Amino acid sequence: MLTIEFRFVNGMYHATPWQRHVNEADVEWPPSPWRILRSLIAVWYRKAGYDHFAESDFRALMHSLSEEPPVYSLPAAVHSNKRHYMPVGEIGKTTLVYDGFLKMSKDSAILVHWPNLSLTEEHRKLLDYLLDRLTYLGRAESTVIAKLLQELPSEQLDINCAPLFMVSGTEQGLRGAEGYGPSGFGLTEGELTKVLTPMTVNQYQEWKNAEDTKREQEASAEGNRGRGRSSARHRNAATELPTDLFGALCIETNDLGQQQRLEPPGSKWAMYVRPQLEERTEAVRTAQLAQKTSARRTSYNVARFALHGVVAPSITETVDVADICHLALLSRCGEGAPTVVSGREEDGSLSLRGHQHLFILPEDADCDGKIDHIVISSVDVFTPVLEKAIRGMSELWSPAWWPGQVKRWNLFLEGLFVHGERGSLEKASSVFSQGEIPLLARSRRWVSQTPYLHPWHKKRNGKFSADEQIVRELMLRGLPRPIHMELKPSVDIRGRRYEVSEFRRERRSKRQQLPDTRGTFWELEFSEMVQGPLALGSHCHFGLGLFVPAGQTDHATAADSM
Repeated sequence: MLTIEFRFVNGMYHATPWQRHVNEADVEWPPSPWRILRSLIAVWYRKAGYDHFAESDFRALMHSLSEEPPVYSLPAAVHSNKRHYMPVGEIGKTTLVYDGFLKMSKDSAILVHWPNLSLTEEHRKLLDYLLDRLTYLGRAESTVIAKLLQELPSEQLDINCAPLFMVSGTEQGLRGAEGYGPSGFGLTEGELTKVLTPMTVNQYQEWKNAEDTKREQEASAEGNRGRGRSSARHRNAATELPTDLFGALCIETNDLGQQQRLEPPGSKWAMYVRPQLEERTEAVRTAQLAQKTSARRTSYNVARFALHGVVAPSITETVDVADICHLALLSRCGEGAPTVVSGREEDGSLSLRGHQHLFILPEDADCDGKIDHIVISSVDVFTPVLEKAIRGMSELWSPAWWPGQVKRWNLFLEGLFVHGERGSLEKASSVFSQGEIPLLARSRRWVSQTPYLHPWHKKRNGKFSADEQIVRELMLRGLPRPIHMELKPSVDIRGRRYEVSEFRRERRSKRQQLPDTRGTFWELEFSEMVQGPLALGSHCHFGLGLFVPAGQTDHATAADSM
């Protein structure tokens, strides 16, 4: 007997069944033996299993796993889907794509059990080696932790999914179930589903011999009709079947398409009985979303996006990226855009709420000089309109009037978080103590990542310079006075020096008369810990004047600066 455990890290399983289109949003459940074996083969070749074990042992292991259809212990799962409008062709054109998946508890596990299979000690070590290196099952977002369990008899497992011929009992609850075996698992409730399984070694050889004989007869008949034996031989060579079952398991999907095969060689369909899946109807989905949104409206005030694109924007383009993100938020909020986004009060007048407006901070999290995240932060909690707009953002692109080539990036919402009041971070400590969001880390020493533009005019006598304005801004925000301030000539990131002149310092969407259009870099040191985000000066809500914990730019941790 043999048992494998699969745990999906994010509690979601994505896998399109064979012969089904991805837009049908169906999910292969249970994970088919054919999929599991091919995943192990991928690990073997991609992660150099052959450097530690003999290929003959691996082939023997795959053949052993094919000799018997497994049974399953499946957790409770809900069938759901997401809808995405993917860009196609021209800019602005999209197509609707459905992403079907199963949602389950993150603590739940799938047990795949072969009741009568016995492996040698060497084969168990090999299987354990492969499972330890298996990172996903199904689509790549289905991150999995797999391991080989100690030998467990079937009686100790809650088997609720098995081949129909292994099931014994009545037909109650089984849709269309007929022909139960004389003994086996007494499953009396569930539904039937087709599962793709591998043939046994002997079954494959018998099937291959029959197919070879059939093709030879067809080639001979074509030759007799005068169509030419050379073309028949060429077609037969193009569709040559693998010599054994292992070769059939390794065949590429593209090759199957070229051979015009609807089913992969060496596979067969088995009828399984499984627990009935719960469907999330549109009404249930809407009610659950409304319930979750209602509960969250009083909490979230930080959102973080991962940003990806063909060309990653440089940190010198910080204000452009933030400006484009702001335009996207305004567009998604529509006429009901809250004041923290629009900068206008309900009567249309210019808002004077200052730093209660939204901070849109492009972030270079891995310190390579390229923007890879966007952090959206607010003093107050997000309004329902703003939260809906944030959740709906999946792409950024520059408007038609933007100079130069079109800038386009994909956005992936990593999460919504709670950021407590200054000096009172109990609610947020569990979120940020692990350094999940570097811009919101705590540190005594902070250094500029983008130029600081002083927001007030200097006095003619030279007083009220940039350093004095920094102190005033900090005090107005309730932050401590720095015990040390140092003017920096440039910003160094992994040995690359960035001058102030390289940075974009004006917003393209709004022309302003700024007291400072050049900018400076600073290092600030405080006598106590200061919680980020720390952005000061003109356009600080668009990423300028952004400070990061000292040491971050050379990949030191925030703790090094404490």
